[in-house]
This record gives sequence, structure tokens and C-alpha cells, in this order.
Amino acid sequence: MEEKPRSEPDSGKPTVRDRREASGNVAHGGTVNPPRNRKGGVGNPPPKSARARALSRPKQITQNAIDKYILERGKEVIRSTVNKDIRNLRAFINWCRKNRYVNGEIEIKELKEDERPVRSLSNTQIRKLLSTAKPYKTMWMRILLALGTGLRLRDIETWVVSDIDFENSYVTTRSRKTRKSMGSRPVPVPIMAELKKYVCGLDARQENIFNDNFSRYRWKKIRHKLGLDDFKFHDLRKTFGSVLAQNGVSTAVIQKLLEHSSPDLTNKVYTNVDPVLRHALDQIPVGDWLRCWIDTELF
Repeated sequence: MEEKPRSEPDSGKPTVRDRREASGNVAHGGTVNPPRNRKGGVGNPPPKSARARALSRPKQITQNAIDKYILERGKEVIRSTVNKDIRNLRAFINWCRKNRYVNGEIEIKELKEDERPVRSLSNTQIRKLLSTAKPYKTMWMRILLALGTGLRLRDIETWVVSDIDFENSYVTTRSRKTRKSMGSRPVPVPIMAELKKYVCGLDARQENIFNDNFSRYRWKKIRHKLGLDDFKFHDLRKTFGSVLAQNGVSTAVIQKLLEHSSPDLTNKVYTNVDPVLRHALDQIPVGDWLRCWIDTELF
């Protein structure tokens, strides 16, 4: 008579084999089975908002849908951010029209923005800022480079010694935001002299200009001493653009140095005065008028 295999008593608890199969432990020969959704796909797709679903299908992209999206978006963010979204949306609509996903004309206009004064420092404030930051070697150099080049902080942080041409006062830069590079960015000669002194004090094996992280605590401490608590490091970039504009540098040159895609952005956000307007006003012979008036009063 054949002996039947012995069955383990059912105690209600999972056995080692059950746990092994359930866990799918690869070390024990199992396989990990990811959860599947109702349609058989792996994982659960992230939920979409109602507005995202409304614009996800080309046939749903209509003038009414666009207007509704802009109206709702305007309740969440400021107008400048809405206009940025509108520009991206316009590029997407043009792509859809080019590939014949959308038929008909869809008109998208940017919202009118209130002009805000550009936050920049005066010459006196710049001198006080550099003097206050002098005890902090790396912070002082970061501030000086931002004021003299107009670069963003994260672009300054990536400088390496091999990118600097001390003889011709040039530096090779790469923008992490625009993904563009400038092979020969000019640097003011006095700033290049200070940078050379700074590099000479670095370890010979150090490639990066800065081997420490930007200290927000020290930056906050410096601002507080000067009464500039709401002043941001990025405002040094705006100061760079404003100083150039106030000294008669053309918008085209400032735009190239700041690596802007549009001259409107340069004039609206980064300069306190349009140099073209300033040059036009300087053509009015106000000095001659006043001189003639003074001569008339004397005689």
C-alpha cells in the first residue's frame, strides 16, 4: 500500500513557504511582482487634476478651455508667473497646430503687469556691503563676482580655475538655467586682480573656486547689519544690470551679458532706467536754457 504524503496540520498561521512566496524574496528564488492596476498595467498612474485632464486631449483644447485655465491660474499665482505659463502654452498650441492636432484659431494674450521698481543697490550701499562681507573670504568673493559679472549664484558656484584666463581677464561660463555657455565672458580688471589673489591662496589640488557651500546664515547676518533684510542675493544681478543701464550701456549689450532671451525682460526686470530713454532725455538742452535764464537775470 502506498503511503500518502503527510500534510502539515493547518494551524491558521502562514508557513515559511507561504511567507516566501508572498514576499517574493529573490534570495530564496522568488520574484518581486509589482502591483497591477485594473487594466493590467504595472503600478497605479498618478491622478490628474480636472484642469490637466481638460487640456490633456487635443480635441479638448478650445478657446473656452484656454480662457478658463488662465482665469483659474490667475487666482493661484501672480501675473508674471501666469504670463510665463501663457508663453509656454502658446508654444504648445503652435506645436499642436503644426502637427494638425488642433484646428481653428486660438488667441492667447499675455496679461498686463504692473511695473515694479527694480531692487538694486546704490554705490554707497555696494561699498558698505563689500566692507561688511570682508571678514568672510568666500562670501566676499561671491558677492564681488555677482556684482562684476551679473551671473546667478549657482553659475558662480560652478567656476573652476581652468576656466579663468587671468591674462586677458576672461572666464568661460556655463548657465545651469539656460544650458548655454559663453566662451569668453569679460571680467572687470580690478575684480580679476582680486580673483587672482584669491586663487593663489587656494590649495594647489583644488579645482573649484569654492569648496564650501553658500552660507545663508552669513548672508542673512550681513544683510541685517546693513538694514537690507529683504534684499536677495539675486538682486545683485539686478544691481549689475541697473548700473550698466544708468551708465549708458545699450540694452542689447546688457541683454547679452545677462543671457536674456528678450530685451523686454532686461528692461522690465533688471534695469531701473532704459538707456535709450535716458540718452533721448540728455539731448534736451536744459543746461543751455538755464544758463540763458541765469544770464538774463544778472543783466
